[in-house]
Amino acid sequence: MIIFHKFQFNAQHLLDLPYESNAKLPHYHDYQLELTIKGNLDNSGMVIEFDRLSDLISQLENSNLNTIFQSTTIENLAISITEKVLEINPKTVISITTRLWETESRFAEYTLLN
Repeated sequence: MIIFHKFQFNAQHLLDLPYESNAKLPHYHDYQLELTIKGNLDNSGMVIEFDRLSDLISQLENSNLNTIFQSTTIENLAISITEKVLEINPKTVISITTRLWETESRFAEYTLLN
């Protein structure tokens, strides 16, 4: 079974870079998050409960991502969010593909095989 869920959230972050960049200053993004989850059905007939996904992502809304994640590059955010999604129901999940859009033209995609 494959399920898909799309989210939108606004959050702040800054990057600790070894060179000069505007990204070193606090700034916001309107993130778009796409989760594609492949798995087996659990006893309740779900791969993963959509409400639990929504609860997880709602914690990111209007947050400072640097207080939640060790690294807030778009690549590392995609990995970290994927790992948090897996924690919801690791027994049923076969794979998770996370596509995190930072702008309309930039995204990172990460696939985890469980």
